[in-house]
Amino acid sequence: MKKVSELSRSAHQKSSIAAEWLRKSNDTPPPKAEVILHADQAHGEVRLDPYQWLRDKENPAVHEYLQQENEYVDLLMSTTTDLQDQLYSELMGTIKEDDSEPAFVKGPYLYYERREQGKDYILFCRKKNDPDAPEEVMLDVNRLAADHEHFRLGQISISPDHSLLSYLFDTKGSECYSLRIIDLQTGEELDDRIENVGSVIWSTTNDTILYTLVDSSYRSSKLFSHRLGSSCENDRFVLHEQDEAYHIRPRLSKDEKYILIDIGDIDSVEYHYLKADCPTDPVQLLFPRCEGIEYTIEHRNGQFYVLSNEWDPNMDLFTVDADHPDKKARQVIIANDPGIVIESFHLFKEHLVCIMKVNGLHEIWITTISTGERHVVTMEEEDYVVVPYINREFNAESFLYKYSSLTTPWIYFNYHFGTRTRTVLKRQEIPSGFNPAAFQAQRVWLPAEDGVEVPVSFVYKKGMEKDGSNPMMLWAYGAYGASLPARFFSQFICLLNRGFIFAIAHIRGGGYLGNRWYEQGKMLNKKNSFVDFISCAEYFIQEGYTSPAKLAIVGQSAGGLLVGAVCNMRPDLFQTVLAHVPWVDLLNDLLDPDLPQSASEWNHLGNPQEKEYYDYIKSYSPYDNVVSQRYPNMYIRAGFNDSRVFYWETAKWVAKLRALKTDDNVILLSTDFGSGHLGKSGQTNVYKQLAKEFAFILMTLQVDV
Repeated sequence: MKKVSELSRSAHQKSSIAAEWLRKSNDTPPPKAEVILHADQAHGEVRLDPYQWLRDKENPAVHEYLQQENEYVDLLMSTTTDLQDQLYSELMGTIKEDDSEPAFVKGPYLYYERREQGKDYILFCRKKNDPDAPEEVMLDVNRLAADHEHFRLGQISISPDHSLLSYLFDTKGSECYSLRIIDLQTGEELDDRIENVGSVIWSTTNDTILYTLVDSSYRSSKLFSHRLGSSCENDRFVLHEQDEAYHIRPRLSKDEKYILIDIGDIDSVEYHYLKADCPTDPVQLLFPRCEGIEYTIEHRNGQFYVLSNEWDPNMDLFTVDADHPDKKARQVIIANDPGIVIESFHLFKEHLVCIMKVNGLHEIWITTISTGERHVVTMEEEDYVVVPYINREFNAESFLYKYSSLTTPWIYFNYHFGTRTRTVLKRQEIPSGFNPAAFQAQRVWLPAEDGVEVPVSFVYKKGMEKDGSNPMMLWAYGAYGASLPARFFSQFICLLNRGFIFAIAHIRGGGYLGNRWYEQGKMLNKKNSFVDFISCAEYFIQEGYTSPAKLAIVGQSAGGLLVGAVCNMRPDLFQTVLAHVPWVDLLNDLLDPDLPQSASEWNHLGNPQEKEYYDYIKSYSPYDNVVSQRYPNMYIRAGFNDSRVFYWETAKWVAKLRALKTDDNVILLSTDFGSGHLGKSGQTNVYKQLAKEFAFILMTLQVDV
């Protein structure tokens, strides 16, 4: 138990930090963006945009304004330096720095990645198929990143004969990658270098790679074949996708018989294919593309296994003959079921593994292909997530997967098909300590405005009282059919220990309950995502878990669209907002067909060139709906080289919020000039940024530090 003097000192420290924070925020005027009216016209309507000039990336005045915003962040956050250091120490304490991931088998090797004490990046390693064999470090990312402010590793691929390694890297944050190849016998880098690459795969001839080039719209639009040792200028052209909404993504089938070429947009896919040992052959089309039809494929024993939503949103799994693929002759393996979603499938020589979602929770269905016998692996907790681990070996007799919940750190399992038993390969360690028994995780179903029940996963320290005094962080995404998993987040331990409730709202537009759930939150149903989120916030307030003065919300990218929209709709519900690369200048983006991603987003939210979609998108686009009212405190983060959500969206949004808001709350805009959509690179940088944002939350929610 703390002594009275310690408690008094702690309270005094808190009041001193808070007082200095409030003084600086009140006494320091934020930067003010110049107003230069720009007129846009659509459907006979003229819209005046006062901050359109911020889109000019080469304008020195833009750089100066963004730098002023960064200096404003540093000035206001300078009062919390000690708190940030404390939070950073707590965050790093949750990580075992000298650690390794479980190895996976591929051919004659065990492959794995590991970290070393005090280093920011991982090492990719392997051993001959024996855990006691000498280690071979194939790639030390710390060495590669040493001379770069930003370094992000992309795809890593091993040649089928295990003699060569290709890797992609990005030093700007634009997600346009450079390709390099290493001879694993000598450690030397080959002369074959290619720039602006999106993805790469090996043919089984071991002397040829297929790679996509990223165009000026940051789209993987062309596929080429490169023979090692030859000039890249002579690379063989394979495919060019003309539709600006579609991207090309090649991969090798697990049995290494075929090169599978996925060409898709947000909601539609088609596959081309060719034999993996004949990379110069012409590609063949599996099924012609059809709007709204998605599928993914694998190959085994002369058959393509196809998972498709053509007959049901929750997917069917069937086979077709690989030499004569005909959907009319398909053989259904798992038919659609309204209450069950086939999330993914994993094909082995003798077994088929399907990750199923039943009422939002995972099950593993395992089928012995020769007999058709099936059994189900179920889990025990009320709320959890199952994620397939790396399963590269086609002849494997077991399946590797990860399991976690809001109170259970990651556990890596090896499930043996024959014995139907599982072995723990690794448990995530929390060096600073974490006691699951001290916390309570729940999942509840909350009625939205239209009566639809929305699931929410949340966790809190046991002994919490529902008196409205608890700080809370509410997080959601709600787009593209993607789900935020109810998994263990070690970075939130420091907040949970301070009495926070942490919640994930599985709103419509996401995929928590399958494709039907996604369909209810897209196009002309997009506002359901916002209504669901507001209903969740109202529930936690009405039930006494928290109060508007103690509620912080978080959203990233399309989740930033969410928090931007709900702050316009119900700013009274929230005290603080964290918005990471938020997509907020929605209407202007979608009206500009020359911007990357616009064409593909039309299939997600609609094309505002059509009046119906124009009116609907305009009614919720965050930037267009900023009005004169109170807004929460906001910490907003942008990447200057972001190729998905452009830096100017956040800059324009902040400028407009500052001009119109009627409160004294703080809005901070932090722009990283060296990164893009995925934020800072390197473990140290990531956790220092997180510590700063957590300090902002603690100050604005007035939580004991």
